[in-house]
Amino acid sequence: MIDQSSQLKIQKIPLGPVAPMVAIKQLGSNGGGWYGPNSSVPLENPTPLSNFLEMIAILLIPVAVIFMLGFFTKPAKFAGFVFGSMLLMSVISATTAIWSESLSFYCITVVCDGR
Repeated sequence: MIDQSSQLKIQKIPLGPVAPMVAIKQLGSNGGGWYGPNSSVPLENPTPLSNFLEMIAILLIPVAVIFMLGFFTKPAKFAGFVFGSMLLMSVISATTAIWSESLSFYCITVVCDGR
């Protein structure tokens, strides 16, 4: 549906082999897809089930790589060490982000009120 008040007469939607590229995009985890905003376009991710499966794949692929690392290097404790390191870095990053986001509102209040 085109808004008659706008100057837009024709909308061009790029079409192409989107489905085969999604798996490659997820494996490479290099971002951008056929459309600009990754998988938020309904033509690339049509159902909630496909969105759920894609989110599961995004989480399972890195975990599987670490399990494979532990399998190939024989001491399974190394995979646990890598998982622990990743968890520690994630917690530190999330804590820093939450702290800085909550602090910015306080700083804006102080600057605007002049306290």
